[in-house]
Amino acid sequence: MKKNYFFRICMTTIAIIILCITFGKVAKASNKVELKQLWYETNDYPISTESEEWYDYGMEDMFDILNPPQELLISYSSEKLAELMLQYPYLWVLPTYEFENRQLFFAYMRNSDIFNELMLRSDGIMCLLEAYRDTAVDLDLLNSDPYVIWKLNQAVNAEIFGCQFINFNIENFSAEERMLANQVKEEKQDIYSNLIYYDTKLYLSFENESREGSDGTSDSQDITNPSRTEYGFTALSAPITRSICGDTIWFTPGTYHKYSVYSSCLRWYANDYTAQKRNSLDGSIAYNWTMVAHSSPKYNCHSFAWIWNSSSNDFWLDSPSTYMGSSEVTYVGHNVTPLVGDKIVFYDNNTNAINHSAVVISTPAGATGIYVRSKIGGMALYDSPLSEVATYYNALSNYNVYR
Repeated sequence: MKKNYFFRICMTTIAIIILCITFGKVAKASNKVELKQLWYETNDYPISTESEEWYDYGMEDMFDILNPPQELLISYSSEKLAELMLQYPYLWVLPTYEFENRQLFFAYMRNSDIFNELMLRSDGIMCLLEAYRDTAVDLDLLNSDPYVIWKLNQAVNAEIFGCQFINFNIENFSAEERMLANQVKEEKQDIYSNLIYYDTKLYLSFENESREGSDGTSDSQDITNPSRTEYGFTALSAPITRSICGDTIWFTPGTYHKYSVYSSCLRWYANDYTAQKRNSLDGSIAYNWTMVAHSSPKYNCHSFAWIWNSSSNDFWLDSPSTYMGSSEVTYVGHNVTPLVGDKIVFYDNNTNAINHSAVVISTPAGATGIYVRSKIGGMALYDSPLSEVATYYNALSNYNVYR
């Protein structure tokens, strides 16, 4: 056991050194552009841990290279994205975190546009679960090397990622996703039960769900305990209730650190819509918008645009004004034409108060062709024309662009 612990300390130290070295390197722009273009030819990662160029690029450049161009990303099927996710070259980072701090890895995964896109799609989690279900577990390898989980073995790294993805996210799954996840857990656990090494079993085992029952409710939990601290969120008090679309939802008050500033926000803690309520809210928008994710009381438009562009988001941000004033955020202009990735903040034409945030996803034909992705209050997440969202929020020709 002591030998395993010492080895793990060594491997973690090496991983930190590698990350620090790559973070400090400056990449050659021309080579980076050439690597990025390879996505169009191969539809696969242009670089991996086995590539000669792996150590030639800083971490920020590497994240960019590993993200496919936006038009390709959107064009890929969810099955293709799930396949790519299990091949993501940075999956080896997960077991370098202390087991109790695995949530930090999933914060780290926000650097992957593929992961974020999967979490946005209504079938993304289902496809990722199916891809994980189909992975082949090499028991001979796992039982022959007690240190294999800390090595650059993509198949092993993917297995750990799939297992811990379920552990860390199942409480946020829909009923359909939860059912599939439990089926996968049962199948995988039959295999994992044959593992012999302690650390391998630690990372390849499933936990009992701690916050929700199988029906998605949380009535049995201890409401007096704040939710865990993770990502950039710090809980400041015990959970409180807030009415979202007529339902009582529990949130933990706290702050979220991003853009080098702290903003007050809430983190979802307990209770969710019933399937009937969710379906009713999903059909409540009169516009012909494309629904990206079902209605949820867990997050709102501001947190989606400013904290995390994912339907797995569980933060409720009442105002983005603190982030808007950060020195790391650039004010582009009022009613100007934005670029893909820019944040749009809408102002009510009567009161001039901030009433909505959105993220620009396409600008194909000038102002009339701008499309945004945004969460509509406690309702669904949609892709929609900028002009129609502005009309919906009584903010036509009254928005600011931030980058």
